Amino acid sequence: MKLRLAYIETSLAIKKKNIDDGYTNLAKQQQILNATIRDYYIKSYYDSPLLLLLSANSASQFTQILGYQKANADRDKAIITNIAVTINDLKDQESPWKGKKRAFRRLKPSLTSSSPGQSLTKIL
Repeated sequence: MKLRLAYIETSLAIKKKNIDDGYTNLAKQQQILNATIRDYYIKSYYDSPLLLLLSANSASQFTQILGYQKANADRDKAIITNIAVTINDLKDQESPWKGKKRAFRRLKPSLTSSSPGQSLTKIL
């Protein structure tokens, strides 16, 4: 029983460390996100297709620049989406962890004093 309790405590500690590491990485990604959003909106204002059409020397240069701009916009959208997904994943991991931690704290005193046959599967 004590080994099982120790395993659960270790498991909860590992999950908490993973969540904390995720938030640390998220803080770094927040800076990237802010710069990406700023650049995305700045580029959306000055990357006018009409302006490109008038300033391009040839049709191939025009299509090349449009392709480059689209690739950059797609990359920026992917960065923004990935960071948003990371935020949601962290929230999805943290919520069950908090519930398990509360349940473990509530049940631990009674489990350490009760018979060894009591089930711990509710916590995991």
